[in-house]
Amino acid sequence: MKKIERGIYFSVGLASLVKKVAEKHSKKLIKDGMIKSKDAKKVVDKVVAETKKEGKRIEQFLVAELKREGKKAKPYVKKAGKKVKKKVKGLKNKAQKKIKKRLKK
Repeated sequence: MKKIERGIYFSVGLASLVKKVAEKHSKKLIKDGMIKSKDAKKVVDKVVAETKKEGKRIEQFLVAELKREGKKAKPYVKKAGKKVKKKVKGLKNKAQKKIKKRLKK
């Protein structure tokens, strides 16, 4: 889950950074008279929209990868769980035997 969370934060941060950079450069172009403010706003909006779209694509990729890795790990987790249960059962039996032995004394 941490990877998904980081991916989301990354995409949001990337979008805000791109917006700041695009606005900064568009203001400079407006100041230099190379582009109208109306056109600059359109360009910035388009860049931000594309960045958000790319961020969503990254997020979807991360989710898919984590699901795939989770499926791979499932058999190993089951196997480990069985071993742990067996070990716990053995320890429980051992403890019960020691308790009975001490109670008899």
